Amino acid sequence: MLNVFGRKMSLCVLELMSAVFFMLVNICSTMFGFTILLFMIRSLVSMNFNVVYIYTAEVYPTAVRSLGLGFCTSFSRIGGMVAPFIAQVLMSHSVMLAMMPFALACVLCAVGSFLLPIETKGRALLQSS
Repeated sequence: MLNVFGRKMSLCVLELMSAVFFMLVNICSTMFGFTILLFMIRSLVSMNFNVVYIYTAEVYPTAVRSLGLGFCTSFSRIGGMVAPFIAQVLMSHSVMLAMMPFALACVLCAVGSFLLPIETKGRALLQSS
């Protein structure tokens, strides 16, 4: 997918699909369907993380690659630690309220990915700044 559509388009599509699946959880009526959707969301979020990992390594030159990658990774880990607390608090009120921040974050990330100025598909890694 990365080599065919490019990094930016892959990020946008995966993030929008994640948002759609987050909202599909709201209309799911069975526990089996809920479980399937949660596993689909988890796999989509994992794919997003991997694309961001690849894209970040390709955008930054060698001199700052580790700093840029570490910065992005640390924010994703912080989000991963905070997310269960947000979901647990909001889930006590309603499922839709619990899924809305995650779907909104996915849509905002898709827009941000679309607006990124650099597409790294087919480009060599930068060796200097």
